[in-house]
Amino acid sequence: VTCSPGFWRTDGNSPAAGAYLGTDNSEPLEFRVNGKRVGVIADAEYTAGGTTYHEPNVLLGAENNVIASGVYGATIGGGGGIPDYPSCGDGSQPCVNTVSGNNGTVSGGQGNYASGSNATVGGGLYNTASGSSATVGGGYRNNAGGYQATIGGGGSNTASGSQATVPGGYNNTAAGSYSLAAGQRAKANHSGTFVWADSTNADFASTGSNQFLVRASGGIWLGATSIPSIPSGRFINTSTGAYLSSGGTWTNSSDRNRKTNFQPIDPQAVLEKVAQLSIQRWSYKDEDGGITHLGPVAQDFHAAFGLGADDKHIATVDADGVALAAIQALLAKVTDQQQRLAQLEAQNRRQRQRLAAMEAQYNRQLAQLQQTLQTLQASQRHDRLQLARYDK
Repeated sequence: VTCSPGFWRTDGNSPAAGAYLGTDNSEPLEFRVNGKRVGVIADAEYTAGGTTYHEPNVLLGAENNVIASGVYGATIGGGGGIPDYPSCGDGSQPCVNTVSGNNGTVSGGQGNYASGSNATVGGGLYNTASGSSATVGGGYRNNAGGYQATIGGGGSNTASGSQATVPGGYNNTAAGSYSLAAGQRAKANHSGTFVWADSTNADFASTGSNQFLVRASGGIWLGATSIPSIPSGRFINTSTGAYLSSGGTWTNSSDRNRKTNFQPIDPQAVLEKVAQLSIQRWSYKDEDGGITHLGPVAQDFHAAFGLGADDKHIATVDADGVALAAIQALLAKVTDQQQRLAQLEAQNRRQRQRLAAMEAQYNRQLAQLQQTLQTLQASQRHDRLQLARYDK
């Protein structure tokens, strides 16, 4: 078969240098299959700084997919609706994929819309990337409206803040700049805020900027091991053995099997150091001035007891240990004083008993003396009466 030099063969070609497949005028290049349009490549131009630039638009997929007039550098990779079915899903929105922003992209799916410049929708259904350089990876009815905002997927999510992110999930909102919302009904309404919400069907919203918020009704795990464990009654559990109970009590790890280098202490020496330790009321500089605390400073505590990693912190286990040792010393003092007091009371009791015995003996002897005196006095009266009779 002899073909003209410009003929494009269906069984392979060997084009010469400078050969091309396309048009020599401004009309779009259209591709059809079975008589239906499946793709269009159209020249688009814009002028900047007095220079005209050409950035073609590439339109693939359903016949009713649209790249808006005047847009350049746009791409629709496929998907879209069927001409005989102008709407899909719940029927509230056309299935057509649309790019109306310069350099925007809709890769596929149905009913997706890239209206921001350099915006991208990867696929899914009824997703919108309206912010400049915004991205929606896929999912259903997601809207990335903020500058460089991103939604990975999921459904009914909104990223309206600049450079905000919703990785996925359902009905999440990242409204603050640089914010992140994930899970179900997480609302990052303030700048720089991270909000993670569990499956609880209720809004979980930030209350201020630069917050880190987590709603986890099943508990939180923080650890260096690969197997998380959150026993009943623990809200935050860790691989260190310490945990925050569901009742709000922080519990330190104190398992003997986790400890080594045991050494005896002198509770009395600890008590003497506690007695010399400066205990004051004070406030943290970063807290509200009306909030006060009571205790030593880490420098004094470390100098007195040499406990902990440095002289800038006081571990609660160390403070508790010092307090318990001092209590033991006080108990020993009290016990010793009680024993001495008991001895003094016993001695005093014996002395009172001896004194009572001496007083009883004295009273007996006094009674005998009084009886003897009365007898002598009676004898004297009798003798005087006898003498008086003799004198008469």
